[in-house]
Amino acid sequence: MSYNIESTEARVDFSFKRELFFIVAGGIMGAIVMAIPFTFPFTKSGSGYALTWIVFGHIVGIHSPVYLTIVAGILIHIITGITIGVIAGIFLYKTNILNISKPSNGLRYGLLVGILVYLIFAFPVGQYILNPEFAHTLSKNGTSGYNNLNTNTNIQREKQVKSLAGQSTREGEKMGLEGKKLVETIPDNGATTFSNIQLNSVIFSIFINILFGITLGLFSSFLSIKFGARYRCPICNISFSRIDILQSHLNLVHNDNPINRKRIVILGGGFAGVTVLKSLQNKFQSNIDIDITMVSKDNYLLFTPMLHEVASGMIETRHIVTPVRAFCNRSRFYCAKVEGIDLNNKQITIRPSTSISAVYDKSILGKSDSKTLLNPPLGGLRINDSYISNKNLDVTNNAITTTLQYDYLVIALGSETKFFGMSDVQKNAFTMKNLNDAISLRNHIIYLLEQADQLLHVHTDTNKDIDTYDDIQKKLLTFVIVGGGFAGVETAGEINDFIKDSVKEYYHNIESKNTEVIIIQSGDRLLPEMSKQLSDFAYKNLLKNGIKVILNTRVVGATSNSVKINNNAVIPTKTIIWSGGVSPNSLITNLPCSHDRSGRIVVDKFLEIPEFSGVYALGDCACVTNPDTGKQYPPTAQHAIKEGITAAKNIIAVLEDRGTFDDRKIFDYKTKGMMASIGKRNGIGNLLGIEVQGFLAWWIWRNYYLANLPTLQKKLRVLSDWILDIFFKRDVTMLKTFVEEKETEDIKTNKTSFI
Repeated sequence: MSYNIESTEARVDFSFKRELFFIVAGGIMGAIVMAIPFTFPFTKSGSGYALTWIVFGHIVGIHSPVYLTIVAGILIHIITGITIGVIAGIFLYKTNILNISKPSNGLRYGLLVGILVYLIFAFPVGQYILNPEFAHTLSKNGTSGYNNLNTNTNIQREKQVKSLAGQSTREGEKMGLEGKKLVETIPDNGATTFSNIQLNSVIFSIFINILFGITLGLFSSFLSIKFGARYRCPICNISFSRIDILQSHLNLVHNDNPINRKRIVILGGGFAGVTVLKSLQNKFQSNIDIDITMVSKDNYLLFTPMLHEVASGMIETRHIVTPVRAFCNRSRFYCAKVEGIDLNNKQITIRPSTSISAVYDKSILGKSDSKTLLNPPLGGLRINDSYISNKNLDVTNNAITTTLQYDYLVIALGSETKFFGMSDVQKNAFTMKNLNDAISLRNHIIYLLEQADQLLHVHTDTNKDIDTYDDIQKKLLTFVIVGGGFAGVETAGEINDFIKDSVKEYYHNIESKNTEVIIIQSGDRLLPEMSKQLSDFAYKNLLKNGIKVILNTRVVGATSNSVKINNNAVIPTKTIIWSGGVSPNSLITNLPCSHDRSGRIVVDKFLEIPEFSGVYALGDCACVTNPDTGKQYPPTAQHAIKEGITAAKNIIAVLEDRGTFDDRKIFDYKTKGMMASIGKRNGIGNLLGIEVQGFLAWWIWRNYYLANLPTLQKKLRVLSDWILDIFFKRDVTMLKTFVEEKETEDIKTNKTSFI
């Protein structure tokens, strides 16, 4: 079976505005290339054609000085060329005659534009506007009546040459000589004919316009292939940058005897997983033998280093998340939870987050107790280029499970919050692992501020009531952070600033002395990853900002109204934020391979699981050993990104039959440094062994993470948030549904409050 697909059938994620931008960029590049012959003239005709720039400038009313006239003429030519290119591009796209996402098409498009530009200038613009103005310009600058030039003195001729406003004597002489050549060919009756220099200019004009068009077409084609339109296969939903590659894909993959492709499955949409995806896509964009699939339970990449700023309202929620589909140009994406990994049979079981009842009605499924979808709607559901059969689509417990086969697997599923078996803490504590955690914590804090601000209207009259008011307000506004690592310290500093600023600006019935942020750390100092000097600096500054730090203390229990520590003391609080540690989920710990004490997968120096060839583990769920020190790399974003790059290179090496010991890349990464913000535009950091602290460290922290945001759009949005925060008050907007759900929950469970 052979397919012949039209571009309109395949182009579903095409941005017409972006393509026009590429044409404009190509036009500018063409203008730069076109200017080379004038900067470095190779022919005498170049100097003759340069007179055309002055003619263009005169047409728009610019006559002096001469360099402005020439610049204006060049700009007119560029604008005209780009305009013609855009019009031609619109015509070609709308009529589906041609698309520039193929180099040969870009060349043809460029030739067409170059010819059109020349023809429009030569006829009618050239005949009716340029040529008369050309003769008038030369006549005006000392060439009129040149047949009587022998009666003029040298002084008179010099004055006529200098009459070209703003032009130097030498430039005027040159213009006069060119004019002489032209006027010598002008008959007595005044009719204008072409001279030799005009003929040379015509030839040179054709040359530079063709050069302009070819450069425009090829450069626009390059931009379109690299950043522009994606031609999506209507059968398996994979995108390609060029329509000819899509055509090959259809004919070789979706025929009666499809080729065998290498299947790469990436589990996890975090830093490591997305880095592998982008690297593989860049390499195999034009290779139809490779099939890439991404699976993630969330449909976005979360920039976790800025999560605490979302909790304080410093950054808008969506500004630190990027849709995973924005990266999946050459791959399939499943927003689903990984239910099982069968390393022996090389298959993955996934379950989408949407329940089956939200997708299919029981009338479609048939029997309500059916466990298999016997009659898929519209002929079936497509998974891996084929309809889902009964053996790989199950409907159990109101959910769909799907099986994916792989040849190469990348496991980058991250980690889960570790509560050390304390179920009561897990039930009553907030975490800071995902976007929902930050949103919930922010709403919770604002809710407590609102309640605390209203206490004065409830308790009045006696001194006892005032004492009770202060006591209750302190309990409501005590915030306990468990864990003194990077996440705990940064969260404490940001929340402390948010609470104090909000109380100052909005909640005037709350006494600042009644708000307290507490960090409980099991070790003898904060930020044990940092040096003692930086740790002490952070400790002193946190105390200075009003944050209480309790060291050498562990949390052993919690309720909805308090937290219990190991010395049997109880701290009344309505807010417990847990950042006490992470561990892999049970799916990772149950895999039949080597694990470390925390349950992470042990990998070799190539990041491959030794027991299973072609399976790589990265990020928080992998135990990666530094070959120089023998210590384990910390589970940070910078290491996950570098691990993703290394794993992708090793997969590429194997696929290209270069998978020998010498060709594969060993993961040997030297940590660039560690940084943390501690509130009040203050921070600490260790950059390549150099320790920094205070405002400089905070400024470097912000710039580093701003530069590492995944897209330009997100960079600009976060930067705007930071700038606006300087000039405007904190936003204390709370979601209404949070209050309603909280009140409903309290009523149902009969929870008591401090009030």
